[in-house]
Amino acid sequence: MENFIKSIFKTIFSIVFCFPSLFGAFLGTKDPDIDFKRALQEQGIDFIGSVVYHLDSNLLGGIKTGVVNQGLIDLGLLFHSEKILHYPGGELFVNFEAHVGKNPSFTLTGDLLIFDGMSAPDFVQASEFWYKQKIQGFSCKIGRVSANLELGFTENAQLFINNAYEALPFLAGYPIYPSAVPGAIFRYDWGKELGLKLGLFNGQESLFAYTRIYPFGIWRDFFKNLLVMAEVDTHFNHRGRLAAGFSYNNTEIFLATGASQKIKYTGYFIGEYNFFDKYCCFVQGGLGNTTVLLFPHYLGLGVQVKQLLPIELENQLALGLASGFFTTKAPEEFGIKGSEISLEATYVLNWGSCTIQPDFQYIIRPGGAGLPNALAFVLNIKVAL
Repeated sequence: MENFIKSIFKTIFSIVFCFPSLFGAFLGTKDPDIDFKRALQEQGIDFIGSVVYHLDSNLLGGIKTGVVNQGLIDLGLLFHSEKILHYPGGELFVNFEAHVGKNPSFTLTGDLLIFDGMSAPDFVQASEFWYKQKIQGFSCKIGRVSANLELGFTENAQLFINNAYEALPFLAGYPIYPSAVPGAIFRYDWGKELGLKLGLFNGQESLFAYTRIYPFGIWRDFFKNLLVMAEVDTHFNHRGRLAAGFSYNNTEIFLATGASQKIKYTGYFIGEYNFFDKYCCFVQGGLGNTTVLLFPHYLGLGVQVKQLLPIELENQLALGLASGFFTTKAPEEFGIKGSEISLEATYVLNWGSCTIQPDFQYIIRPGGAGLPNALAFVLNIKVAL
């Protein structure tokens, strides 16, 4: 089955992108069965691609019960300057994404933490395009970038589907899927023990990412809407990691009162630790401007168990809690109060290049305005190309 799926995608790619003729000529070979990924790597180019399908369903509570289908195609090329130009430390990345499907949080559950992080408006776009240069411990990445692997990143939270664990809901304007933004990330590492990071972004674009997509990004008014993020992280005992950061977003947003106000400051922390190479836990949290932000306070925590079942296939179980605390300054007529809590249990099974992941989430007080508690189910099927 796995080989059949791979052969389908290779056939599609051969037809659409003419891999045998185009890359065969470029790489000096006419073999139509060439492993194009390996051949590209030999020339200093990494191909990264995947096709993802999500079945999103609400089994009870929320707005209504029902099912939503979503799909995502993600294709990227990473060029290494050392092999191509014989100049060390340079990387050029170009990423293409296409998404289709409705946002299940908006149509089914009514939750505001977004129980499926793949949710987005329909789009076809060049999502990321940036150049990165590394000189010893220093690196600089500039272009249209996503910060999810650089700033506010929690390694042990990556299996969870709920968007709160990655996007951190108090970090308004945080550049992450579905909207990478114009910006730059500077980083300096002292070995593996200590790292300093600084990010400068257009803090406006990601604010609208769940309702509107800007195909090539908002490049105007960069400094007017400047989002500054700074983080320090440290690794200890070869098993643990601590990170703390802050941000200042100069973007103005309209409040329910009709006035506008800058988002200003937020702060966050992340702690991770691995036990016995099998159990991986984390805690993350933060706070922000209670006047502007819907979720000025946030707490997330969870644990992963590697190889839960003693089988040959790689498998993992993850249990987590994400809680966004609503601002106490929301207008009374909105009826928003307390907190929204998601309890998530997810199981990941990797079969070669295929990933199958059933995910259950029990959402307490979705939207914070009187909707009944919801039980959501997501089936994630991913094929790496």
